[in-house]
Amino acid sequence: MAIKIEDSLQTQDPFKLVIYGDNGTGKSSLMEKHGLFYNYEDGIRYLNCKQVRLVGEPLEATTETSQYIFKNAKELLKQHSCLVIDSLDFLEKTIIDSVCKEKNVTSIADIKWGAGYQMVSNKWREFLNSMDHLRKAGFNIVFICHAQIVKINNPNLEEYDMWNLKLQKNTASYIAEWSDFMGMVCHDVFTVQQQKKFGEMKYKPSTSGRRVIKFGHNPSYASKSRLPLPDEVDLNWEAFLSAVAQARAGGNSPKTGNNQQTGKNNE
Repeated sequence: MAIKIEDSLQTQDPFKLVIYGDNGTGKSSLMEKHGLFYNYEDGIRYLNCKQVRLVGEPLEATTETSQYIFKNAKELLKQHSCLVIDSLDFLEKTIIDSVCKEKNVTSIADIKWGAGYQMVSNKWREFLNSMDHLRKAGFNIVFICHAQIVKINNPNLEEYDMWNLKLQKNTASYIAEWSDFMGMVCHDVFTVQQQKKFGEMKYKPSTSGRRVIKFGHNPSYASKSRLPLPDEVDLNWEAFLSAVAQARAGGNSPKTGNNQQTGKNNE
């Protein structure tokens, strides 16, 4: 092997983004005008977007779709800058069904010694490898996932709850490690203090109406960023791209304070 020392910084390299959140927060709507969808759950039928419909299809259909896109990447990139997987938790069901079919069982737990879960992990790795090939072909990769609350056992703290990807524990870890950015999509919610009779204080939830992607480190939700993005970015594609461009221009320097990136809210 010939050794070559080169710069690692790729300022225009396509990125790998994971967004997750509760139902109806606008995750798919964010990508409506910007991506070609791998449609696994049929939640985009009210959006005006381009899709490959994979609802109820076997895992082989996903492989064939990726092969087609890779083969025709030059033409497809003229229309779509992003490939959108909608959603990871429905793709996980497809992967598990594929393993069960191979082993002729009705449940992944029926495969002895945990071998079924290892097969699922292997298929996830194959899928992520295919996404890496498509990213190198020029596409940004966007994963959409639903959210769930999980228990975190930290040896330095008492057990606490965190929002995370609605996936099996090992799979959620693989996806987080693989991604460049991972943020939680949610409504901007806060509490307002109200005074009741006899001086008793009550706190009522309220919202500004904004929807945001949270990238800042916070023990209440899982997140990640390979660049110093703002802690919050408005749920708007242009606002996110602007935040990435500014972070790339500034280099990977530490963030200071609770910086926030605002933009037109994606309704």
